[in-house]
Amino acid sequence: LKEGDYISRERNKPSKIYILLKGTVYVTTFSTKGDRIISHTMEGVQFFCIIETIQKLNSNLASVIALTDIKVLEIDVPLYMKELEEDKLLSQMTIDYLCDFSVNMIKELNKINSYSIEENMMSYFYYLAKDKELPFELKEKRTFYADLFKINVRTFYRYLNEWEEKNYIVRERQKLYITKESLKNLKKEIALL
Repeated sequence: LKEGDYISRERNKPSKIYILLKGTVYVTTFSTKGDRIISHTMEGVQFFCIIETIQKLNSNLASVIALTDIKVLEIDVPLYMKELEEDKLLSQMTIDYLCDFSVNMIKELNKINSYSIEENMMSYFYYLAKDKELPFELKEKRTFYADLFKINVRTFYRYLNEWEEKNYIVRERQKLYITKESLKNLKKEIALL
């Protein structure tokens, strides 16, 4: 799949199990107020729609969107569930994955909740540009980023001014970029979190 493609969509009925083999995705959902929430960024081997399938939920709990070009293995739900009943190794792998996922989710939520708005923004922009060709242009409108992080546009511009001085971003006219150097600087900051 290409950057921006959906692996699964929130509220759609799960019909396949998806296994991320390569690339980076982000998980997003909408609050009851209609606010878009990015819960976390994921890479490495990950399973999607497995919780909804095992719990027999009628719809996906969140959307999973490709942050980079990715490779995904799709397995029809009936086939996966049949094999899950018959294959002890697959059952054990699924249990191990779900346990690891639960522990990592708790750690990730604690970490995100302990981050400041600026730290969450740095993490998001780092993973957004991490596997892309550099310089990477941040094409979304400023209002999108402000809404995403629940700050006003003026505060977002204040961060941009500070980040430009620290070389986390590069501004050329009205365009924003993450360069090789600024990505390194973001990575250093994130490593300290």
